[in-house]
Amino acid sequence: LIPAFALGRAQEILLTLGEYQRRGELAGAPVWADGMVRAICDAYSRHPETLPLALQEQGAVFFNESIQPVTSAAQRNALIWEPGPAVIVSSSGMLAGGPPVAYA
Repeated sequence: LIPAFALGRAQEILLTLGEYQRRGELAGAPVWADGMVRAICDAYSRHPETLPLALQEQGAVFFNESIQPVTSAAQRNALIWEPGPAVIVSSSGMLAGGPPVAYA
């Protein structure tokens, strides 16, 4: 579980994890985005002109075949009990509520 600020920091983390996956340094561990992180990434996908210029130029994509959004509470519950490694990036909520509490 990587609790992160939903706007900015979480996107940096997802892009960094995606790069590690491309290099084969994070093989076999799916990456999931949950909470407000997912919503912000969706908004950036719909409005890429709002991304920093450097990310616009590199064609930043937050979700792909190995980095996916959690789309429902049922999926979240399934992930909690899924055996094997996984990385979950979620808005932190200061661990006082929301998705990260369930994962923690």
